[in-house]
Amino acid sequence: MLLLVPVDGSLAGMDAVRHVWTLARQGLDVQVLLANVQDGPHLYEVVLAHDADLLAGASHDAGEHVLAPAMALLRSAKVPVRGEVLIGEPGHQLVDLAEREQCHGIVMGSQGVGLLGGARLGSVCQWVLLHASVPVTIVRHAAPDTD
Repeated sequence: MLLLVPVDGSLAGMDAVRHVWTLARQGLDVQVLLANVQDGPHLYEVVLAHDADLLAGASHDAGEHVLAPAMALLRSAKVPVRGEVLIGEPGHQLVDLAEREQCHGIVMGSQGVGLLGGARLGSVCQWVLLHASVPVTIVRHAAPDTD
């Protein structure tokens, strides 16, 4: 089973990775496609850099840096994993990637500001949930107890 797990460097993103890691350690036969979506270059960056390849390389390097901890965690459980760095609007990119790679599901963390059934969902989670053609699992970030 191939699962797409978006990672953005947030605690919620790593919660999703840990959830899949736990499932794999409990015996689920899973392969993971980690994805990080970087913003496209802003006009200011294009004007200053004058080099599209330089901007693309910087975005790719930043994405690889974000993916590294998730890759290491999954590899520690012997989970087959590969990473993909994409450029553009995150929701669209993730849904397109899941379809292109024929993923069986998407597992993503959320700590956004929208409300759905009492859970807080960010705009990317909401968009993916509404547009993905595969099951989407939302892993809620467990806030530390303050009692």
